[in-house]
Amino acid sequence: MTRSLAQIKQVQPTFQIQLWVNQPSYQPGDAIEFSFKTDRDCYLTLIDVATEGVIRVIFPNKYSPDNFVLAGRTYNIPGDYNFSMKVTGPGGVERIKAIATTAPMSIFEMDFVRGDYFFFER
Repeated sequence: MTRSLAQIKQVQPTFQIQLWVNQPSYQPGDAIEFSFKTDRDCYLTLIDVATEGVIRVIFPNKYSPDNFVLAGRTYNIPGDYNFSMKVTGPGGVERIKAIATTAPMSIFEMDFVRGDYFFFER
């Protein structure tokens, strides 16, 4: 599933998502911030496909469980939500996928209220 998730790409998207990070490369211990902006109101899920095979949902998360985002607004994870994230090992290439829909859609079953996790992992 990890490999196929990393390769998903919509051929003709109906709206645009801009996604960027705060620096071009990282070392373990570096602070990382993800930023994104869409040109349409939508429900957005950011998924990290990690080098060790873990799938981690970065957004939504325990600090921001609602993934509805407004068009034209820049969102910063974790900066807008008063927490921090640091890069950990092992080294390698990680892929971030942004999945956006115009209607609510549950990609993973996440319960941040009852769960004791900040980021959903699989």
